[in-house]
Amino acid sequence: MVEVKVRKSVFLRQVARTLDLRQTDVLTARFEELLTRSDLHEAMSAVSIRAVRVDRKVMTTLQAFLRPRGYLLSFTSSQAAHVAPVPPLADAGVFDLLPGNRSRLVLLRKDLVASRFT
Repeated sequence: MVEVKVRKSVFLRQVARTLDLRQTDVLTARFEELLTRSDLHEAMSAVSIRAVRVDRKVMTTLQAFLRPRGYLLSFTSSQAAHVAPVPPLADAGVFDLLPGNRSRLVLLRKDLVASRFT
């Protein structure tokens, strides 16, 4: 998990310990700062994001952390404009979460990138 605010990071670490989530890490940073960590590139099956306006730059950054066939889950309001995905991301669905709540889940999938040697 990535959280920029120290207080929230401490809370998330405590929740992970309490629930005995052994393969859980909480990093206190902005997700953009993690691009320099090559160990995180294409390391995640899923990335979820909330309370962040998803634009083309954010999509490009986040897809770097996803494995091929991985999913980006964006929790947003139903009023937020849907931005066309940046390849290798592709639309995988938009789902209304709670009736009358005006929240939705935008699901994007990272497509396989053809090898330049094939």
